Amino acid sequence: MNTNESQCEIILRHMNEHGSITAKVATNRYRIYRLAARIADLRKRGYNIVTNKKVGSSISGRRSRYAEYKFEEEE
Repeated sequence: MNTNESQCEIILRHMNEHGSITAKVATNRYRIYRLAARIADLRKRGYNIVTNKKVGSSISGRRSRYAEYKFEEEE
């Protein structure tokens, strides 16, 4: 298994257990630095993953934007 596949499996497991993942979590917990690229790989493999744009505050109190990835809800 190559590194990208291993990272994809880690991301899938995290999303199944926690519902979503952000780049900050991927970097801090798993040392995955290219989350968006791995999400693209997962989408190519057929996973329905949506991107939710979020706004938060940085440590300095400035507004920051980030993406949260989660499985698409089925109706």
